[in-house]
Amino acid sequence: MSLLSLFMAAPISSVWRRTPSLQPSSMKLARKYFSAWLLFFLSLSLTITAPSDLEAQTDRYELGRRVKRYEIAWQIADAQSRARSTASMQKAVSSFFALKFKSAARAIDEAHHQVKSKQPLSDLDHWLASRQIIVNQRVVDSTVTKLPLFLKTFYGEKISPPKNSKLRVTIRDRNDRSIYESKFSLEELKSNGEDIPFVCQWDTDSIGEGDFGVKVDLIIDGNSLPIEEFRYTRVNGLTSRLDSMPDSIKSVKATATPTGYQTLKLWRDRILGSCEEERLEIDYPVFQLLEQFDQLCKLGGDSTRFVQQANEREFWLSLRQERKSVPIRIRVPTDPSTPRPVLFVFHGAGGSDNMFFETYGAGRSIALADERDWIIVSPDQGLLSQLSLDCQQMLDLIEKHFPVDRKKVFFVGHSMGAAQVVTQVNKNPELAAAAVALGGGRRPRDSKRLTHVPWFIAAGEFDFGKRGAKALSGSIQASQGTVNYQEYKDVEHLVIVQAALEDVFAFLDRVAEEMTK
Repeated sequence: MSLLSLFMAAPISSVWRRTPSLQPSSMKLARKYFSAWLLFFLSLSLTITAPSDLEAQTDRYELGRRVKRYEIAWQIADAQSRARSTASMQKAVSSFFALKFKSAARAIDEAHHQVKSKQPLSDLDHWLASRQIIVNQRVVDSTVTKLPLFLKTFYGEKISPPKNSKLRVTIRDRNDRSIYESKFSLEELKSNGEDIPFVCQWDTDSIGEGDFGVKVDLIIDGNSLPIEEFRYTRVNGLTSRLDSMPDSIKSVKATATPTGYQTLKLWRDRILGSCEEERLEIDYPVFQLLEQFDQLCKLGGDSTRFVQQANEREFWLSLRQERKSVPIRIRVPTDPSTPRPVLFVFHGAGGSDNMFFETYGAGRSIALADERDWIIVSPDQGLLSQLSLDCQQMLDLIEKHFPVDRKKVFFVGHSMGAAQVVTQVNKNPELAAAAVALGGGRRPRDSKRLTHVPWFIAAGEFDFGKRGAKALSGSIQASQGTVNYQEYKDVEHLVIVQAALEDVFAFLDRVAEEMTK
């Protein structure tokens, strides 16, 4: 089970999936299903939030943001610095599963500081770490000339802001060009309880439409210290564009490819979710999705023509075959005209298709796949490892959009995703050229079906998924399969993917090279 994936709350629409009915005839069968149902109800409580309970989703969003910040610092730290943070990350895991989100946030922030410094947290460090920026509307009409923000204490006791300090808000366009900047004296801002409101304002038409990046910094003694960054979208005629989406989808139903039609519905849901402040697990580029929605509709819903004409390398698609569909996030090489290896990555429980792109080393696996010109595919497998289409079916549909090298198909999974790798290799023994299971796995019913592919299996020293990983490794080895098992010192369940990635890709490189020979 992936703590990281649960930090980033899954889209509400992904929660309502059919789950197995439980009618155990014995205690043995009851025990077999107990862990799955415990996982289901825990994940359900963490991902479904009533409209009046947006604070809980904001908490999980903030946790995910802090995890990503920690991962970035961990990546550039030395072994000793990484080890200093392990105990705090274990505390974060315990707090999270106790549903103590703010305690988990504090522990993650402590780990972030420990991986960067030997010194204890200063008052300024604590003040910065414990802040959050509240944005009530991240998607607005382009006629809006104000951006109301709130600086809030996310956890801990209320601390007075540093003296002689200012908040600086910068808005940047897609080309990272600064188009707006404003500063606010913290001493002059009036506090409303724990909230400190401040409003960015600009002249009409000075900021057009598009997806923008907003960064909030603390300026003190001439130094700039980051507080938060988020995406802010402005759209011309936002209401009319949203209202026209259902009719647009209906208009192409007769001509659309199955994947094209399902993708339009996927984009509609994520666009509306972002506009309705459901607080999805990431800030989606809503303007970009709206433009892609219109373009796909102009092409009659033909997803193959759309990806061929789009000047993009990364897409959210929903692969559909008959009545079954699987949302994926996919990134293709700069030149996708020649067949390329395909890397399937499977997230942990409660996650989504965004996990490997946004976290697990702050998207490190995507960068490593890019270096090799591989296609990387991240399916949304739901809460309990439920995929409506298997990898063979998904690959058939992907091949209709991009040329693939079927001889070099690789699987990587974390936690629940590691178990999914076992399932996929078992279903299609001849499909995968190599398989990787990190921080999890399970003892297979028939390990001989897994022995024709080389395996890389790994867990952290303090990883609660280590037992499953060892069971999988032992079963394959007992059936004379090839396994490279690694255990990473001072690593727990949250960091195992990031800790192992360099070794994972070195392993996949060796397999690919042997196949080329």
